[in-house]
Amino acid sequence: MRRILQRLRDDGGVDLARDVYVISPFRAVVTGARRACRNLLPDGRVGTIHTTQGKEADVVILVLGTDPRRPGARAWAASKPNLLNVAVSRAKRRLFVIGDRKAWRDQRYFATLTEALPTHTWRGERQEG
Repeated sequence: MRRILQRLRDDGGVDLARDVYVISPFRAVVTGARRACRNLLPDGRVGTIHTTQGKEADVVILVLGTDPRRPGARAWAASKPNLLNVAVSRAKRRLFVIGDRKAWRDQRYFATLTEALPTHTWRGERQEG
């Protein structure tokens, strides 16, 4: 996630504090995302999908982290289209989705997202921070 943010800032001319939201359906993932985004994004730009309802940003990074051995959280997030709809509709220009594609592609509504978005990997040295 930091690599995406740094790339957007350095190569894409994106004002991270104004133009980016990092969101997740899960509070525990948001806690980790806040740590990962420290010194790149203000706290108000990282939150749950529900906290961004009614807000928009040019770039939205949707983080779908769950324990592979506990499919209940994925099933909950995919139980209704509303959660995914709110997440996706926050993005005005770009949407990044971070997660285990194999774990999410069979979930209701997320299958469509999986088909619509290409897989992308930015290769390079691992950046610390």
